[in-house]
Amino acid sequence: MFLLIFSCLSYLNGQKQLHDVIYLKNGSIIHGTILEQIPNVSIKIETTEKKLFVFKFEEIEKITKEEIKLDNNFNIDKPGYQGNSEFCFTFIGSEKTVFKLNGINGYRFNPFFSIGVGTGIWLDYSSELGIIPLFLDLRVNFMNKKTTPYMALGGGHLWGFADFDGIFSLGNYANLSFGVAFHSTRKGKYRGAYNLGLDFMKQSE
Repeated sequence: MFLLIFSCLSYLNGQKQLHDVIYLKNGSIIHGTILEQIPNVSIKIETTEKKLFVFKFEEIEKITKEEIKLDNNFNIDKPGYQGNSEFCFTFIGSEKTVFKLNGINGYRFNPFFSIGVGTGIWLDYSSELGIIPLFLDLRVNFMNKKTTPYMALGGGHLWGFADFDGIFSLGNYANLSFGVAFHSTRKGKYRGAYNLGLDFMKQSE
């Protein structure tokens, strides 16, 4: 069974932001938000790392406002929790369309590899059937970039429901996906992504 998937994870499109930059006479550059300024005496600034500094005016070369510049890397050096909300339309040939809404809670080992457990609601319009999946998701990004090819391996069990007939088992399934992920970061922190890919799926009773 060959599926063409256009899917998108929750994506927050951040606007351009300015932050305060203090250039010190000793050559240091401090990025953050100025919290307090006493004219001709001192300035208190909170850095992007949430550290507080107070500088005397005679230590300061100049003060500017600059746009936050994010490079094309994730900058995710530490492992940790990763949660995704995923929705997509799945087209099976020209006869069946399934709308999927998934929630995935997982663990990110590094910018390239994560594992998670997910569930959601799928709507099969052609057969007027609702589907509840419970699945394991293994995801690999091939590059530490905002735009990167990815591969995902998933599988689990499906339950169906229609009208008031109760919930019944639809069997197990497994799928292998390839595509391109368009990720978003803000201040080096992962925010979400759009995914566009091809999915190969096998279902058993």
